[in-house]
Amino acid sequence: MELLVVVALLIAIIVAGLFVSMDVYRLAGVRSQRDEAVSVLEEARVRAMTNTDESPWGACPQGGGWTLVVGGSCPGGAVFTQLSGTATPVAIPIMQDGRTATITVNYEGAILW
Repeated sequence: MELLVVVALLIAIIVAGLFVSMDVYRLAGVRSQRDEAVSVLEEARVRAMTNTDESPWGACPQGGGWTLVVGGSCPGGAVFTQLSGTATPVAIPIMQDGRTATITVNYEGAILW
């Protein structure tokens, strides 16, 4: 009888551990996408502030990833003005498997996540 109780407790602990590890795994996917977006946004801001190609730079979501764009329009992303690095304020949601992270770009061009 005692052996059955011990085995039942071990099974319960293992099952709880599996649920926790799956949740952590799902969060890692959202964090990975968020980090990629932040990296591309920062690169766009740096290029705008250094006046690369004498043009504003933006970061746009495209095909499940993020791309740098030269010029004025970027639906779903952010565009930074040349030399100053300012931007129109925008909140960018990152969603995966029911999890959401939000990246905010304020009017000064600061990227907050």
